[in-house]
Amino acid sequence: MALSQWHAVPLLFGWIYLVGIGLTFVGSQLLVILAYRLASPTRLSPLMYITLITAILDWLIWHEVPTLLVFAGMALVVIGGVITVGEKAAGNPTK
Repeated sequence: MALSQWHAVPLLFGWIYLVGIGLTFVGSQLLVILAYRLASPTRLSPLMYITLITAILDWLIWHEVPTLLVFAGMALVVIGGVITVGEKAAGNPTK
């Protein structure tokens, strides 16, 4: 799909863009590691729902309709959250 819309970018701009993306991802991964060092996973796990919000914003702002795989991923995130909350309410927290 993306391959059919591909066009060449200027070499210098392309490398600057790729290095910027790489540094951004490395920085975000380091911040995630730091977050897990400073807080428990149960405190950080609700942040997974941010992916749902960004997918919905992508749909509303840029009119990019999510695919079936995106909807399936959203359903898995919600189901996982419901199972976790249900286990905590039943007094069986996962280790």
